[in-house]
Formats: sequence, structure tokens, C-alpha cells
Amino acid sequence: MKTKRTPGCVGLTLLTLTLGMPLSWAAETKPPEVPDLTRDGNAAKLAADKNVTSHDWNLGPTGARGWMYLEEGLTDKSRQILITMVETNSPADGVLAVGDVILGLDGKPFDQDARIAFGRAIDTAESERQKGVLPLIVWRNGPSTPRRAGKQQPVALTLKVMGSYSATAPYDCAKSAKILDEGCRYIAAKKDYGLFSLGALVLLASGKEEYKATVQALTRGAAAFVEKAAESDAVQGSAWDGGYASSTLPAATRTRTGGSATRIKNPPKLIKLKNR
Repeated sequence: MKTKRTPGCVGLTLLTLTLGMPLSWAAETKPPEVPDLTRDGNAAKLAADKNVTSHDWNLGPTGARGWMYLEEGLTDKSRQILITMVETNSPADGVLAVGDVILGLDGKPFDQDARIAFGRAIDTAESERQKGVLPLIVWRNGPSTPRRAGKQQPVALTLKVMGSYSATAPYDCAKSAKILDEGCRYIAAKKDYGLFSLGALVLLASGKEEYKATVQALTRGAAAFVEKAAESDAVQGSAWDGGYASSTLPAATRTRTGGSATRIKNPPKLIKLKNR
């Protein structure tokens, strides 16, 4: 005689098996602890780790870059900023150093997302009222220096006074216009257009005649990229490269520069890209 097995029996069996299993799998899914960069040499280790320094953040007009703790792509649990780079002759030069850890602002430790708090502090510092002063709490490991003789102490960066954002920023905003103008001049002088030539889009967005020739030259280079794609089954690069190259063509040649569109010979209907 066959015995009917009810869903309840099946569920009880599965529960029994689950309870009898080791709990190591549960431990593996537990979120990692947020590292304290001031302990166990963590700052020095991470500052020397290329996997870390390749995923750092630009710290705005300070001239420094920094790493913050990420969880699922978010920095909401970060309360420290590890300095990974300091640009020569920038506001941070001589005040911050690689391996320093920013612990807070204006005498108070970070009590929220360090990235967001730092960005807001920059805006405040650049105001006429603050006169460009950005006060920080910084921890540094290692021997004392003439400028700083301890591990944790207050320091201050002096930023350029840019005013405050308007309620409609970036539209009808004097500060936004200043930032765009200075950024364009920096990009044009350095001739470094960055990842996917996004700097070309910045020059394009300015609408200024002085950058027209540069944008047109970069557009012709993008056209050559797409033509190469049409001649082969695969392109050395990524979908990001091809996407930006092809999408900026009509905008660059028609919308801003006023010239005729750069024509692509034998445009591909479908491009197979590597490293997608």
C-alpha cells in the first residue's frame, strides 16, 4: 500500500535537512565589516593596493583623490576617506599626503556618508562667507613632520572662492558657469580628454567657438573608430568605447560646430564588440 506524502511532510523534511546543515553558508553571506583605516596598518596597505587606487574618487577642487568604503556600489557606510593621490601645486599639496585618512570636517567626525558630507563641505568652503577654508580632521601614520607632529589633528585646505550654487543650478548659476569654464580650460590645456573622450563632451557642452576645432578633430577620430568597426567582425575595445564614439558624432558635427556631419563610409548595422 502506497503512502501519500503531503506537502506538509515535504516541508518538514526540508526544514529538518536545513537545520542539520552546517551554518558556514550563512556566515559567508554576512556583509563584511567596515575597515577602520587608522588601525592594523590598513591605510598603508590599501594605499599601496592597485585594486583600491583604481577605484578611488576625485575629491573635487582639493587636488586630491580618495578611497571610501563601498558596499553594493554605495558609500553610505563610509566614515573615512583614504587619500590615494595628491596633485602637485593643488590646494592639497603640502597639506595632505598619500596614506592620510580624513576622519571628519570642522572638528567633527563623519556621522553620515563621507562622500556626500565632503561634497557639501566643499560647497560651503567655496562660499564668500567661508572664504575658501575647508577644515578637516586628518589622521596620518608614521613619523612626525614639521607641519604635523601627531597622528590625528586638524588641518585646513584653502580653496578658490567660487560663490554658492543658485536654487536652479546648474541653470542660471554663476558658480556652475565658472566651474564649466575652468574645467574646459584645464581639459584644453592638458589635451587629456579622459575615459571614452568624455572631455570632448565637456568642451562641446560649453558651446564656445574656441573649442570648435578641437571637437571637430576628436569627432573625425571617432568616425575612424566606427569605420574600423565596419571593416571587421570585432573591435579592440569595449561597448562603452563604441557607444560614446558613435553617439557623439551627430551632436558634435551638427548641433554645436555648425558644420556638416562627418560621414561614415559603410556604416555597420551591427558591431560585435569585445570585452562587453
